[in-house]
Formats: sequence, C-alpha cells, structure tokens
Amino acid sequence: MSSPHACRPRWLWLSVRIRCALTPDDPQLIAQYLCLGHRLVCSGQLPGWSTARRELCLLMDTAADPLLPQHWRETCADHAGRALAELDAHAGSQPHRHAELRHWRSRLARLDLHTTLPIDEAAPGAPSTDHP
Repeated sequence: MSSPHACRPRWLWLSVRIRCALTPDDPQLIAQYLCLGHRLVCSGQLPGWSTARRELCLLMDTAADPLLPQHWRETCADHAGRALAELDAHAGSQPHRHAELRHWRSRLARLDLHTTLPIDEAAPGAPSTDHP
C-alpha cells in the first residue's frame, strides 16, 4: 500500500481522468477515487466536508456534461449517491451544511442524463470540417 502522502497526487489525477472521461470503460476509477478521498480524510490530510463536497461536485458535473459518453455520465450519477452520503456524514449539526445537502439532493434528483450531443455536432463558432 502506498504512503498517505503519495495518495493526494493520485487522487487529484483520478479526478482529472474521471472529469475528462479519459477511460470511460473503467468504472473502478470512481470507486478508487472515492476510496482514496476517504483515506486522505481518515489520515487527516484533507478535511472531510470539503473533500466530500469536491467529490460530489466532480461526479455531478461529469454526469451533467452532455459532451461525455452516456454510459460514463450514468456511472458518475450512480456514484454521486455514495458521495452525497459521505457529505451527509460530515454535515454534523451545522444548519448551513444541511441547507447545502438539500441543494445537492435536489440537484441530483433533477439531473438530466438524457441530453447528449452527437459527436459530429460542431460547437457554435467552431470551424467547419466540410471541405469544398
């Protein structure tokens, strides 16, 4: 097992791989990311609330991104529930944290996974690939 100090750069790299869907056929990346975050919190390297919020934001933003593969977005949405539970565990009795939890629960409930852009659809302002 690697040292706790080596975990943070790996955790950050996993977040990039998840957000950019660099390996969308490897859902274990998300489980590894969440596990590593938990390990960093337990070892005192990262605060629990902000780490859980960062993980939830990453998964929700990734799930909502219509440019990413549909199955990756669905996988991220599935794991967002686990991240939300972790955030809840760190809420304590602070009212502002419970208000934020209500926001995240609502956002997760309203998440639209059906909107995706076709790969061949050009972004507005992008140069055309059509050749005369």
